[in-house]
Amino acid sequence: MKHTEGMNLGEKISYYWYYYKWHAFAVVCAIIAVVITVVSCLNQVDPDLSVMVVSDVFVDSEYQQKFENEYSKYIEDVNGDGKKVIDFTVVQFSNYTTGTMNPELEAASEEHLKVNLMTAQNQLIIFKDNVKDYLESFGTFTSLKQYDNDLGYFKVDEDDMALLDLSTNEYNVCIRVTPTKAKDEELKMYNNAHKVLRQMIN
Repeated sequence: MKHTEGMNLGEKISYYWYYYKWHAFAVVCAIIAVVITVVSCLNQVDPDLSVMVVSDVFVDSEYQQKFENEYSKYIEDVNGDGKKVIDFTVVQFSNYTTGTMNPELEAASEEHLKVNLMTAQNQLIIFKDNVKDYLESFGTFTSLKQYDNDLGYFKVDEDDMALLDLSTNEYNVCIRVTPTKAKDEELKMYNNAHKVLRQMIN
């Protein structure tokens, strides 16, 4: 180039770095973003069933893995990827009825649950007694009359909750209302939810 005529290699590098370093930085950032996106897409695993656990105690990945190991054998490989994957959303919800928590924390806890109910696509929900009325008011429960159940939820069996290592006398399980415009794959995920529910109540 005309501007670099007569410069040695070191001077040319200094020249380009001075005038074009921000351009180079932008290109590097763009390349990194593309690589991250591609790797993320390649590693993404689409679940065959999504479960939400609403509890006031922490549910870690070990217990989630126990649940998946126990119940994935009953579900269908919805997306045909050769895997049976159960995805978990854990929402910590305080027992605000006891009045033992800071009101601001109670409000934040309820808002967290509300956002998840509005945005997350979970087919099966495991929840404690203290959140039952809230879920019902949100129109969460689907009819379970085919199981001779008029409540819309079942008390969770002791053996099933032992998989999550949680107390056994306060938990329930329900299937979320199926969206009116659910696609075929989503309907298959709801079918998987029914398969797991049958195993849990048998």
